[in-house]
Amino acid sequence: IYVGLGCHMQGLHRAIEQVKALAGKEIFKIGLFCARVLTYPAADYLLRCAGIKTEQVKGFDYRHKEPKGWPGHIRVVTRDNQVRIVSRNRRLYAGWLFTPIACRLCIDKLNILSDISVGDPYGVAKAPQVPTAVLVRSQVGQELLEKAQRADKVTLVQAGPEKIIQSQGIRGRMNMSLAYAQEMRRRGYEVPAYLAKLRQGSEKRPRSRLGVRLAVGFSLFSSTEKGAKLIRNIPSWLPVLWGIPRRVFKFGLSTMGIMVKSAARLCR
Repeated sequence: IYVGLGCHMQGLHRAIEQVKALAGKEIFKIGLFCARVLTYPAADYLLRCAGIKTEQVKGFDYRHKEPKGWPGHIRVVTRDNQVRIVSRNRRLYAGWLFTPIACRLCIDKLNILSDISVGDPYGVAKAPQVPTAVLVRSQVGQELLEKAQRADKVTLVQAGPEKIIQSQGIRGRMNMSLAYAQEMRRRGYEVPAYLAKLRQGSEKRPRSRLGVRLAVGFSLFSSTEKGAKLIRNIPSWLPVLWGIPRRVFKFGLSTMGIMVKSAARLCR
């Protein structure tokens, strides 16, 4: 059994093609949904948010479900067993700064090369403790899942792949990857061939060309030795600035909703 992200599955398939010892092996592939991984300096940044030095760390979880449940917050455990919880918003805001360029160009969020792919049930369920969204991609995957159900190892509820795919924002991700690929070409870099095939069927591009250039430029810079050293020392408050426009927008929507409801009550 092989469990991995989309890029791990691509590596496995390449290995099966080239390594004779793997030819004919029966490998069951469980793929994980993946929006991105974060570079190593992201962990240093989140430790600074927790007020803990690297040498003090005993355990580190990016998405711990306690005490607030799904989708999980950052939990850091020190060597003297103190526990610090850092809001997942810190991780989300830091994503813009700590995303590798390979992740910006990747469109395989739902792990298309796996037998079954599993991940967050956005758009399907919403609660502190939620089930896992599952997409069955092969006959082998279907048979194993049904066998697990008969053995009472899992409970299955039909959800519909369209709902899962839509809630994961796949079309928007493709458009962003195409925009990043265009910027990489402008800088003289090669990009994955599948992006060239997608180009003809793409929808409208993201509006902010400046944002795309900044994102690509920062990812390339942070992948260098000098860049990695510099971003390790980014102040803990800086990435939070990226979340301010989103918070203002949400606040405006909620305020508008309250005003509309109040006006409706007065009209009655």
